[in-house]
Amino acid sequence: MRYKRWLRAYASYEDKSLEWGSWLLSGGAHEGFKERFEVAATRAGMALRPGLTGKPFEVWLHHVFLDLLEHQSKLLFAGTRDEGGIIVRVCEASAVYCSDSKRIPCRQKTTARWPTSRRR
Repeated sequence: MRYKRWLRAYASYEDKSLEWGSWLLSGGAHEGFKERFEVAATRAGMALRPGLTGKPFEVWLHHVFLDLLEHQSKLLFAGTRDEGGIIVRVCEASAVYCSDSKRIPCRQKTTARWPTSRRR
């Protein structure tokens, strides 16, 4: 089934001592794909919050999660701020988050023009 190939991110905010939540990736085309996403998300988290106090990977996913929650995106399943949820297609969600013109750090090295519409 095609949906099993989607890389998903599971968030839990039940442990209030974890500022950025607890995250788990699942699915994806193959293990190498998941690892490449982890590297890209870590870099994006470092660009997003240069002096951060958490793991850049978790910081990135936290910001993507909050954006999806704010926009009531279909890419977020059963999402709540207090408990967490599932980003069902985390690569697509990350791309949408980067495409917003307010998030310049994601696009610093990109010369191509990004679409301004936010498809969800």
